[in-house]
Amino acid sequence: MLSMHSIETRKKISIALMGNTNGLGKIKSPETIEKIRKANTGKHLSIITRQKISKNRKGKMMGSDHPNWKGGMKETKKCKKCEKKFTAWKYTNRKYCSQICGIRDRDMRMEKSPVWKGDRVKYRGIHMWIQNNKPHTNICEKCGNIKNRMAWANKDHKYKRNMEDWIRLCPKCHKKYDKKYNRK
Repeated sequence: MLSMHSIETRKKISIALMGNTNGLGKIKSPETIEKIRKANTGKHLSIITRQKISKNRKGKMMGSDHPNWKGGMKETKKCKKCEKKFTAWKYTNRKYCSQICGIRDRDMRMEKSPVWKGDRVKYRGIHMWIQNNKPHTNICEKCGNIKNRMAWANKDHKYKRNMEDWIRLCPKCHKKYDKKYNRK
């Protein structure tokens, strides 16, 4: 790797920086600390750097060797659904070994979900709901053609959770249907 400075210039810089502690011991303002945190977010250390840090920490008072050790932060718990043992952080109220067990136990689908929006759902959400709950066919309800790509069209264009208010159309018929009702 080529250096931008000559050897003499590098020696001068080295002499000038001797004894410089780069702000060591100075109290940083919260704004400065936040800037440093943001600058370092997402940076990953190389394997060589991680090995150096690991080598430097060996023999130091860390983990269970430290005098303030309180027995670790994890504990073994029993899953409420499948009764399998799992480890979790001590100070959390985790009751399930996995998300799947939690969902199966509480049956958090559809209206029972805490994030359920009902009729306040947006365009994409209502289309996903109708796609998941209405039976799929590859037959266009307008022209009767069989197509691989089909789309759901809303009859009254109010996008409510009403199963009878949706029809399955091929892309060509869907475009014509939306054009007829001044939709883009």
